[in-house]
Amino acid sequence: MTNAIAPRRKPQQDRSRKRVEAILEAAERLLVTSNPDDLSMREIARQADVPIASIYQYFPSKAVILRHLVERNQDRVRRMLVGELERALAEREGAHDIAPVVDRLVAAFFAHYEGHPEAIAVWAGAQADDDLRALDVADNRRLADLLAPYVAQLAGGLDRHTALAVAMLVVEISGHVARLALAQERRLRDDLQRQFALMVTALVERHAGG
Repeated sequence: MTNAIAPRRKPQQDRSRKRVEAILEAAERLLVTSNPDDLSMREIARQADVPIASIYQYFPSKAVILRHLVERNQDRVRRMLVGELERALAEREGAHDIAPVVDRLVAAFFAHYEGHPEAIAVWAGAQADDDLRALDVADNRRLADLLAPYVAQLAGGLDRHTALAVAMLVVEISGHVARLALAQERRLRDDLQRQFALMVTALVERHAGG
C-alpha cells in the first residue's frame, strides 16, 4: 500500500469510530447512484452529517475512502466464502459430491453482490486508481491462498500448487462474472450463474482424486 491510499489517522474513541463509519456509509450510498469521478468530499460530509474537516482528519483523499471500502468488502467476501465452504463440505453426502458444494458457493457469492450493490460500485471506483487496482490483485492472491486447501479437500486431495492454481483462476474470474451477470436481466443473470457453476464444477472434477 502506497502513501497515496494510506489513512491519515485511525480513530481511537468510540465517538470517532462511529463518525468514521458514518463517513464510509455515506460514501457507499453515493457511489451506488453517482459516477466515482463525481464523488466529492463535501458531498460525503453532507450525507454523513459531519464537518468536512472531520473527513480530512481521517481521509486525506477520495482514494483513501475507496481503499477502506474495498478492504471492507474484501473482508466480507472472505468471511462469507470460508463460512459457506466449511458448512458445505461438512454437510455433503459423499467425498465425490462436488457439484452441490460449488453450486452453493457460487449462489452465495452472487447473492452477496446482489445484496450489496455498493460493493459493485466500490469495485468500479477502485479500477480507476492504480494503487487500488494493485490492492485488488493482492487481495485476490490472499483469497486464493485461503481457499486453496478447501479446493484440495473438495477435489479429494489435490497437490498444493494445483489447488492454488485452481483457486486463483476461480477467484479472478468469479468477480468479473458476477459483475457482468448483475448488469443483465434476471433470466440471463440466472443462466450466467448456472453456467459459471458448471464451469467451476468441471474444473474441480477434472482433478478429483488426483
